[in-house]
Amino acid sequence: MKLTGDLRKIGTKRDSKFQDISLQIKKVEYLTYKKDGHYFQAFDYEVELEEPVVITGDRLARKNLKLPEGELHFEVYDKQGDEYVLNENVKLEVELEYDFEEDVLLLTSVYYAVTLAPKDFEFLKKELEKEKAFRNRKGNKKR
Repeated sequence: MKLTGDLRKIGTKRDSKFQDISLQIKKVEYLTYKKDGHYFQAFDYEVELEEPVVITGDRLARKNLKLPEGELHFEVYDKQGDEYVLNENVKLEVELEYDFEEDVLLLTSVYYAVTLAPKDFEFLKKELEKEKAFRNRKGNKKR
């Protein structure tokens, strides 16, 4: 995870002037909900990415929530042509800490989750596990 710029400047409305702010995310959690009898149960699959997901500030709007200092939750927008469309299936939560001695803003944690339909979740999980097994097999031969 890497932050360029100050996420605290982003307001509750999406604004293109924040495109210089960028957040690189190396870990994604995929979520789905399946009905188990009468209740829905959550299932998740966490993935460490080789290439980070980069989200720029023009794709973010802060959620208007009462949170502890340094904790920020964002709505994430997808850019489709010249339009920005809210992606209800993405959740982004960030914790920041200010170091007064160094006069620097530190990114302490990022939670990035994508909610998928159960079939899409199962397909993605199978594909990622196949890819991981292939890389592990390929890596073992080099030793």
